[in-house]
Parts: sequence; structure tokens; C-alpha cells
Amino acid sequence: MNSAPALLPDSPALASVEDCFTDARERFDALISWAAESTGTMSEVEAGAEKRGQQLMRAVIQGHLVHRSRQEQKQVSVVGNDDVARTERRIGEKTTVSTLVGDVTVERIRYEGGKGVRSLCPQDGALNLASGKYSHQVRKRLAFASTHGSFENAVETVSQTSAITVPKRQAEELVRQAASDFGAFYDQRPLSAMEALNPSKLLVMTTDAKGILVYPEDLREETRRKLEKEGHSGLYFRKRMAQVASVYHIDPYHRSVESIVRGLMGPSVRVVEQKPKRPKPEEKRVWASVVDSCDEVVEQMFEEALRRDPARAATWIALVDGAGHQLELLEDKARAHGVRIVIICDIIHALDYLWEAAKVIEAGAPARQKAWVKKRLTALLEGDVSQVAAGVRRAKTMLRKRKLTKLQRETLDNCANYLLNHKRYMRYDQYILAGYQIGSGVIEGTVRHLVNDRMAITGAHWRLPSAEAVLRLRALRCSGDFDTYWAFHEQQDLRRNHLSKYKDGQLPNTIQTTSPQAAPNDPILRLVSESRSG
Repeated sequence: MNSAPALLPDSPALASVEDCFTDARERFDALISWAAESTGTMSEVEAGAEKRGQQLMRAVIQGHLVHRSRQEQKQVSVVGNDDVARTERRIGEKTTVSTLVGDVTVERIRYEGGKGVRSLCPQDGALNLASGKYSHQVRKRLAFASTHGSFENAVETVSQTSAITVPKRQAEELVRQAASDFGAFYDQRPLSAMEALNPSKLLVMTTDAKGILVYPEDLREETRRKLEKEGHSGLYFRKRMAQVASVYHIDPYHRSVESIVRGLMGPSVRVVEQKPKRPKPEEKRVWASVVDSCDEVVEQMFEEALRRDPARAATWIALVDGAGHQLELLEDKARAHGVRIVIICDIIHALDYLWEAAKVIEAGAPARQKAWVKKRLTALLEGDVSQVAAGVRRAKTMLRKRKLTKLQRETLDNCANYLLNHKRYMRYDQYILAGYQIGSGVIEGTVRHLVNDRMAITGAHWRLPSAEAVLRLRALRCSGDFDTYWAFHEQQDLRRNHLSKYKDGQLPNTIQTTSPQAAPNDPILRLVSESRSG
């Protein structure tokens, strides 16, 4: 039998707790009374309950903070990272925190060590207060809202869904801070059971780039020089390229040349066939950077792939659009990391070149253009890349009498040259037999969703830090990592803002138990409820 005396309703400890939450209880009773007496519409009741509920929640948080303040010990050894003990105490020091339900006041003890010694508030660390006025939950909501629309819309969303308003300029700075631990998060993240790659699956890396309108001072040096040369008419030169990347797993997918052609070109007649279920990308991670170079992003791709397949046991595929510098980077990185990799030029880009050539060869005849492209696409997929390129060159020779324009001649040359220069990365017959992906739908969808849908808002010009922050936060959301990242970010803030200020990174324990007689597993609020019901 437990000999410790129970906490009774008239106990001083319970009276102290009750006193902290007096405002909350009064607001709760007022909310119930209002709800019982209300005769409004459903919409009016809902809106009224939300407003009063926010006020109630603010009172609950404030009561908790008052209770924590009363628990704070007055005699604690506080030693900073400078090995200086803070022996002077200022009791009742206050700071305001803006939460989702309104402003609350944190009252705590400030420990000082004399002139020239930074004062410390251990209670700030125990609460893990964010730097500045706004709570971590306000920052999280603002950061998430900023991934959907403009900063103005994010500010409006927070205002409509909480009891506070964040000015736009401050909101933009908070979003930058929110994304600050992106790199560290992925560097430290352990491999999950789902991410551990089954060697029977394909490991796919893919990358592309998309321009973002930025202010001239944020352009890369080479682009800035071109802008100065072209003047304001050079829209292209007002963009800075964001390098987009994705790494994922996928099962091999075996299909016929005919089914691929039908998928890309559409069937000549309706065909009913039993198609095998197309596998979907698994454990897909996407990201983009307007700060990091193409070289750095490709290196990040390899690091992510090696994290998933350190033994290099799976088949590695790099699916790209055929840009020369990307191909060189991929080959260099593969050699540097000792990885065998299959580099595939996306069939969609090859198809685009065929269509452009068809518009010259079969000018003004859409039906013949489609037939011409379909025949050459089939040949490409069957491995006859050189023959298709040779056919384009022959067509150019045969069309001399038509007096082709310079642009038309260049179009045919570009098609033939692209096919011949990338022949080693266009072994589609082998790729199809092995069940490899040959289309860049994943990265094109990523570019559209991750970059275009947010960064290409009409008239938007970006400053570099804001653009990078929004890209990082959108990448976290698209990869399904936002909540896990935020927990990590708060822990990093605890280390940066609080633990780093104390000796050995250890936060002093300043909280004393309300009643030393209470059993360790008996929460005070539960005892209050039980004593009342008894």
C-alpha cells in the first residue's frame, strides 16, 4: 500500500495549479455558456466557437507558462560555455511569444555573471523558444503555406487560420530561416527500411534545369555579362538556372516497341490489349537548387544513391536530356565513385528532334509528318539510330531543289547530329529488353511541380536566398519529409540557440516538482479530476 498522502482539492500544490489556469477555466465555462445559449446559424456558431476557442487555447498556454515559471528553482548552478558561473539572478524577467492562438508572456529567471558576461535564461532552453518573437509552430505553418503560393498568400493563410498576422518582410525572413537545416537533415538522415534498395529494383537518377527570374545582382557572372550586352530585351538572360534532381527506385518494366510507339504517338486504329501494370517510382526524393551548380547537384545525386545502395549491387540508371555537360559530369562522377552506370538519353527529346525534321521534310502535310515520325521512332526503338540519322541527311540532299532556308537546313542537321552524337546513350533496343525506363516523365513532372508551379508566378522576380529557401521547402513537401524535417529543425534550433551557450552543451535543470510526495506517474491534472469526481 502506498504510504504517500494523496493530493486533496485543498492541497496548496493543487491550489497553485488551479490558480494558474483560472483564466482558462473561466473562458471554458464562458464558451460552454455561449454555446448553450447561441441561436445562430451553423456558420455563425462555427465562427464564434473558433474565435473563442483560440482565446481559450491562448489562456491554456499562458496558464502552462505561469505554472512553469512558478516551478523554476531559485538556486541553480548556471555555467556558460565560457566557464563563467552566473550567480546573480533577476527574477520575473519577461518576454513575449506570438503563438498560433495569440501572444503569451514567458516569465523566467535571468542569470547574470557581471559586466561583459552574457546573461542566460535556462527556462528559454527548457521551452526551446525560437529566436525572435514567433513560435516554432507559427514558423512551421508559414513555411508550409509559402510552398503553395506567394509570400502574400502565405501571410494571408496564417492570418486566416490563426490569431496573429506576420508582416510580409518578416515572413520572408522566417521562411529563409525555416529552410536553413535542409542540407544537414539529409546528411544525417539514417537509411530507412523502405529506402534500403532491393537489388532487383532499378536505381534511377535523373536531373534537369529550369530558369528562374531573378534580380540582376543575383545572376551568375557569365549571365550578368550577357544581360549587360543584350540590354533589358534579353529576357532569357534575366534567369538563373535551378538544377533539379530526383532519385528513386522502380521495378523493371517490360513492354514491346509497338506499345511504346502507341503510347507516344497514339494508335492508328483502336487497339484493345492487356497491358502489364506499369510500376510506379518508389521512395522518390526530389530537390532543386538555384544556388548550387550542376556539378554540385549531380554529386548530391550520387551521394543519395550511394546511401541507398552502398554495396553498388543494383542497376544504376541516369536518365537525362542529352546535354553535353550533364553527360560528362555523370561519367566523371561514376568513375570517381566506382559505380557502373547506364546513361540513357530520354526518348522524348529524340522524338522532339524527329518532329522538327518532319515539319521540314513533309512540310504542310500533318498526316505524312506523323507517319514519317512514327516510322523513324520505331527504327530508333529497334536500335537503328545511325540509319535514322543517315535518312535525315539523305532527305536534306533530296530537298535541295526546294531551296530550303538556312533555318530549315539547320533543323535537319541538328536532328542528324543529335542522333549520331548521342548514339551510345540511345541503345533503346537493349534498354527495352532489360525493362529500363527510357522516358523522362518523372523529372519533367518534378520540374513542373517543384519549380514552375511556384517559382514562375506571373511577374515574380526572386532574390536568391528566398528562391533557395522556397525550393528547399517545396522539395521537403514533395518528398514527404516536411514533418520529419521540422522536428529535426527544432532540435537544431535548440542546439544553436540554447545548448551551445552552456558548458558542455548541457542545459541546467531549473524545474522542481510541484509536490515531492506525488507519485512519479500521477499527473497533477488527473489527480485534480479524480479528487473532484470522488
